[in-house]
Amino acid sequence: MAVRDKSGRLIRVDDPRFDPIWEKAGDLGDPVLIHTSDPAAFFMPVDRFNPRYVTLRYKRPDWIFYGPKFPEKMELLEQRNRIIERHPRTIFIGVHHGNYAALKKAYGMPWHISSR
Repeated sequence: MAVRDKSGRLIRVDDPRFDPIWEKAGDLGDPVLIHTSDPAAFFMPVDRFNPRYVTLRYKRPDWIFYGPKFPEKMELLEQRNRIIERHPRTIFIGVHHGNYAALKKAYGMPWHISSR
């Protein structure tokens, strides 16, 4: 979440400029390990209700992705899903249970997302 274009805008996960990379990986049969997001707490206000408060407040404030400078967690995951849909021949491996282990457990999401 640190890569920005010349105008200072954050480059989106589903930016079409990355498409040739995803296509080439599919052509070669090389899987892509993709880390699209971080724990939900990193996208929440850093207050006493945040389950990672101590870590974010005192140890790793650089892990805070809450606020107008950053997209919301679900938007990042939707961007990732659009990549997967656009590149059905490419194998994407979503680290940390596709970056939303808590949602997977709560809603019984599949272990993988596939457009095949």
